[in-house]
Amino acid sequence: MKTQIELIVIVFFLIVTIIFQGCEEKSSGLTITSTTIYPPYYGEIIYRPTYDNESFGHPRFVNSDSIIFTEGFSGEGHFDSRIAVLNTKTNVVTVVPNSSEGDFADVRNGTLIFGTNSYSGPIRVIKNGTVSVLVDGDWPCFNDQGSAFVYANSDSLFIFSFADSSHKLLYVGGYIPEWDEHTIYFQYSSSDGSDNWYHIYSIPDTGGTPTQLTSGSRSDFGPRADKGNFVFTRGVYNGNYFDYSAIIQNNMSVVLTLPALGGDPEILNDQILYTAGDGLHIYKWK
Repeated sequence: MKTQIELIVIVFFLIVTIIFQGCEEKSSGLTITSTTIYPPYYGEIIYRPTYDNESFGHPRFVNSDSIIFTEGFSGEGHFDSRIAVLNTKTNVVTVVPNSSEGDFADVRNGTLIFGTNSYSGPIRVIKNGTVSVLVDGDWPCFNDQGSAFVYANSDSLFIFSFADSSHKLLYVGGYIPEWDEHTIYFQYSSSDGSDNWYHIYSIPDTGGTPTQLTSGSRSDFGPRADKGNFVFTRGVYNGNYFDYSAIIQNNMSVVLTLPALGGDPEILNDQILYTAGDGLHIYKWK
């Protein structure tokens, strides 16, 4: 009888010890998670870097099954980039021919436009396999119909029309424009020097006075929009450098804050696409 009681006591302490160790391991695991290089991100990883020197950014939805993005390679003091297309169903990446040094791509109706990774080169268009140089500038973005695109040049925003190959000044000031329906979003810092932070503005595609949408002692970058909902990357200054995190907004109401190192967000219907240190992510936010 005594032996049985001792055995029960031993088993009891073993169970308690296992449970306690499990709690310690779980707690330790949480601590490790919070200090790893890649924090826990939201959504599904759909693409990972293939090479150590590979980077990627500025993704855009072509449609629900395809994503176009900038693929970059660095090494020996040199950086090169190109435009690539990811099929999200087959996970096959196809490099776009004649897109060397390309960046910030957009596509509509089978026509591809993109700038250069130097942010000062010409905007190129590829249609039916033919490459053309249109205008000097960067960050091109189509309108919904694909009949025109907005771009930035010399700290100003312009609209290029394919109908007559004309380009007109939209607004003096602004970078990284995004054309959604009849509204153009862009990032801008006040020209009078009163505010050194970048904020998100909007302006009608017919011109007029911009409306400031974000404010505060932080910088907001790279707006992307879909049917009035838009996303951007927010950089919070911690005293030494910017700690980047993507802020997802629905008509200016914050619905998701991503961990640091997330950025370059893109939106289509109920999906958020963004880059992070460990890959391209898709998050369904509705």
